[in-house]
Amino acid sequence: MKLKMFMVLSLLSVYTFGAAITPFPSPFAGRCLDTAVWQYCAVLKDVPSRETGNPVRAFLWVPPDAQKIRGVMVGQYNMVERPILEAPEFRDHLEKIGWGCVWLDTGMFGGHFNHHVAADSARMQKVFDALSACTGLAYFKTIPFIGIGHSAMADFGYELAAWQPDRAVGAISYDGNTLCVGKQNKLYDHPFVTPADLEKMKGVPLLHRDSEGNSGRHNRRTPQFRTRYPDVPFTILADPSSTHFGFPETTCDFLGAWVAAADKLRNPNGGLPLVRIDPASGWYVDFWRYDAPPLAPAAPVAKYTGAEGNWVFNEEIARLMQEHVTRFNNKKHCIATFAQDGKIIFDHGGHVGFTLQFNPEADGQRFPLRGVFLKTVPEGRQAAWAGMKPGEPLIPPDDPEHIVIRRICGPVEILNHGYAAVRFDRYGFNRCGRANSISVILEYPGNREFRRSEIPAEVRIPLKNKDGAAQTIRFPALPDVSAATRELKLGASSSLGLPVEYFVDYGPAYLKDGVLYFTPLPQCTHGPIEVKVTAYQYGRTTEPKIQSAEPVSQTFHILR
Repeated sequence: MKLKMFMVLSLLSVYTFGAAITPFPSPFAGRCLDTAVWQYCAVLKDVPSRETGNPVRAFLWVPPDAQKIRGVMVGQYNMVERPILEAPEFRDHLEKIGWGCVWLDTGMFGGHFNHHVAADSARMQKVFDALSACTGLAYFKTIPFIGIGHSAMADFGYELAAWQPDRAVGAISYDGNTLCVGKQNKLYDHPFVTPADLEKMKGVPLLHRDSEGNSGRHNRRTPQFRTRYPDVPFTILADPSSTHFGFPETTCDFLGAWVAAADKLRNPNGGLPLVRIDPASGWYVDFWRYDAPPLAPAAPVAKYTGAEGNWVFNEEIARLMQEHVTRFNNKKHCIATFAQDGKIIFDHGGHVGFTLQFNPEADGQRFPLRGVFLKTVPEGRQAAWAGMKPGEPLIPPDDPEHIVIRRICGPVEILNHGYAAVRFDRYGFNRCGRANSISVILEYPGNREFRRSEIPAEVRIPLKNKDGAAQTIRFPALPDVSAATRELKLGASSSLGLPVEYFVDYGPAYLKDGVLYFTPLPQCTHGPIEVKVTAYQYGRTTEPKIQSAEPVSQTFHILR
């Protein structure tokens, strides 16, 4: 009887409704996956997200060699917070100064964190309490921080600083708002960062990154802010040749340098109490002037000769700022865009800009996705950003091989040779709309002759494939391992014999070809470290159709 059942199951793994199932190889063969490690995850079971209703998860990365964590970046998940917190250029700076990153995998408060609501204030503190518990570090409950937010959640950094200014080393608003100053250069009272809050935020440095695609060319609003709040240092980072959804490597590098400078001046002892930064001790640098040099040289505040100055910490940040905003001065425009199935994709005018199609290959996961240069200026925002008229000719750069596509958010892995593939990760399957929406950004870095060019796009995919043959996953339990263990082979299988994919939910590990490779353990934390791995099989919409399997997760511990 058992032999007969085995033969039936074997036949089902090869044939479905009369059609043969071809077990295509994984599109991720030979690739290192989940290399942006998050060693810890605190699940706040009694704190549901207002965005999804699911418990908020707080992921934590700390530099492995740090003996003490001096502070943490804290970001929610509008869109680009996570790729910034995972960027090697950004983490390199944090590693040097002993800072960690906290990523909240949801919009924990919706659009705004109102610390004046006692329940919301308590929810925020629960994040730090939970991370203190899972790391064994009592000081995490009151650790200094810098908040960062993007777009609809861009005020989160300001609002976090207003919550506990005595712990705020700074605040970053990424393509959001110049706090308390509107685009018409008029002052207003922020509903959640009140004048009384700002009185307590004296000496807390603020940074507003403003892309060229937003209002970066013309943002001169911080001098107006200073007329009402002269004791709050405020910097504008204009970001030439970048858009609302961009996170260029050079920008991530600048943000890291800014955090390091803020930590040095405001957090000299690596913990509370912090030191108030006097704006008079800083420098002024001229604002970005499109294709023009600064009108006045950077100088200490008291010696600056310009009519208007953009405040920065010191001479080093002034130098980095001038390099950043003048990098593409007097260079030619080029326009790169997406191409799929031999067709050029144009801006449709939506919030993201470009909508791409999910037309998978036979394996149900791979789909074509590449970038090309245009030879004519198209209709839409790209024409306005280039300051050119639609239809004007363009001479493209001669190095199209430098066009790259990167993930912003969503379940995708960018492959080589003009392809991407659906790949789920620690964000999961049931968090909210981002689980079945892929956002990517196409980038050309520029060269000696041409400016940088970038454009974002969105791809909608089925969250689950519901048609065709059903399948299940068998994923045996994983044993606890010692701190000396270097790798662990995973052994999940599909009932249809298809390749099973994995992702690391959390823990000091990354994946390659079904093997879990462990990264150095944090030296400053205590106790066992929990690792969670999820196995899934996406199925496919191509014939013969196969349903997505229910994911299966396993957890184990690294003992030390």
